[in-house]
Amino acid sequence: GKVSDYESFEGIEGAEINAVGISSVYSTISGTDGLYLINDVDPGFYDVTASAVGYTSETKTNQEVFINQITFIDFSLFSVPLLIADFSFDTVCNGANTKFTDHSTGSGININQWKWDFGDGTNLEYLQFEENIYHNYLNNGTFEVSLIIISSYSSIEVSDTIRKNVEVKERPIAGFVYDSVCSGSQTTFIDQSISFDDPVIIWNWDFGNGSTSSVKDPTYNYITPGRYDVQLIVESSNSCKDTILNQVLVY
Repeated sequence: GKVSDYESFEGIEGAEINAVGISSVYSTISGTDGLYLINDVDPGFYDVTASAVGYTSETKTNQEVFINQITFIDFSLFSVPLLIADFSFDTVCNGANTKFTDHSTGSGININQWKWDFGDGTNLEYLQFEENIYHNYLNNGTFEVSLIIISSYSSIEVSDTIRKNVEVKERPIAGFVYDSVCSGSQTTFIDQSISFDDPVIIWNWDFGNGSTSSVKDPTYNYITPGRYDVQLIVESSNSCKDTILNQVLVY
């Protein structure tokens, strides 16, 4: 059989041909001249489909095979503008927003639909371009994220799909305690953050009055009584962060 361009009649190299029967599936790829051959096929009826990048697909149903080869089914595919789906993503930590950036392109055709599947049961669909999409994974693990882009060309729907595995890392849980706080005396802050497989390696303290520290268990002397919002940001070795804010009453 041969897979050809509908307008130029030239053979299409690299076209995929799939023959689907009741209990058997056969596949092959066309050669440089568009010719293909499927050997060792069980006799019976098959739906045979030819598809190629940059072309529409064509299916011929109920094709009867008497001998053990598929050789006589020809296809003519229409050339269509090419869509290429692509995206990138930043550091992925559970419980925090992950940014997905769309890099999809259309050659001579406008994309008019975007379908995201984040692999955790969450799906989003857009009818206009959104460069950055945000998603919050509640659990760690590996998730297959897919993006389908869709357009139309001369009443033909054109689409492309890309799938990428996204590893969601475990985020630490920030926490701290402190001893009695009296103005003019040293107060000790003790880190009680919880980490899992990846240890906490960075501590950023803000004592609520402009003073900071990067020590794990710092001491600080408040000069003036009052209420201070003390913030601790911890970061583990996998670059995941967590923040806690406690109000400290200084007597």
